Amino acid sequence: MAGIACSALEANAATYTVTTTADSGAGSFRQAILDANATVGVTDTIEFNIPVDDPGHVYYFEDGQTALGQVTQTTEADDANLDSPDLLYPRSWFRISALSPIPAIVDPVIIDGYSQPGASMTTGEVDDPIDAILKIEIYGDAAGSSILGLWFDAGSDGSTLRGLAIKQFRGSDPAPSHGLFLSSNNNKIEGNFIGPGVDGISGSLNTHGIGIAGSGNVIGGLTPESRNLVSGNNRRGFSIYTGASGNFIRRNFIGVNRSGAGALPNFREGVAVFDSADNVIGGGNPIARNIISGNSYHGILFMGPLCTGNF
Repeated sequence: MAGIACSALEANAATYTVTTTADSGAGSFRQAILDANATVGVTDTIEFNIPVDDPGHVYYFEDGQTALGQVTQTTEADDANLDSPDLLYPRSWFRISALSPIPAIVDPVIIDGYSQPGASMTTGEVDDPIDAILKIEIYGDAAGSSILGLWFDAGSDGSTLRGLAIKQFRGSDPAPSHGLFLSSNNNKIEGNFIGPGVDGISGSLNTHGIGIAGSGNVIGGLTPESRNLVSGNNRRGFSIYTGASGNFIRRNFIGVNRSGAGALPNFREGVAVFDSADNVIGGGNPIARNIISGNSYHGILFMGPLCTGNF
């Protein structure tokens, strides 16, 4: 009797809802990625609806220091009722602490952090402060060293990531960490904080912010809500690696905080391009311009003889 073996399911597109900050199990972000990876040829959606009594629902408690206060658990549904919040950032959020490397994303998916109740996209003109409210933070302090935070690997072409803060993914050469890494093509990355926490003013222990090894990816865009904040990383904000081409980096804040005026440096380059061609950083349209300032090394660095046709 003949049979057919399938390594993954062929199905209609599905929506997986994250309902807990737990690192694994039903309703977790990790499980949602595994479930989305198990389908073939469809673009699934991962949304968030974590309840306020989840143990990962936290805020900054005012501790009398000039820096942001102690991260403290809350069950308040209304941020106006938080007990002594730090006035630098008087809002709560949900911290998903990865305890091991997050599975690579190998099938197209839309991950929408703005689906969490209370979150909202940024508004305003190109140079206005980022007023987005992010509610979901992916926190990598316990995930291990020299790993990637979110990794869009081969097979995930055409994915979208929006509305997440990704921080604390760290490592060292020759295998440094990135908060976000794109090995695949034609993905949209919009409205995220890569490096800072949800507050948009504190730094991170991400080694690098965003690494790009694929082509045709759009990081940012031409609309207010597409702007990413890529700042406060221990090394580069963006790294475009050998052979990656046709990528667009538009309308992002790189090396500054959410106000666009205060420094939150990446401690090497804001953007580094290695032997790759035909990438666009900004563009001819004024609203496509990035704000790249405050970084410890170059704002933009091109390296290698194959760095041609970039602008």
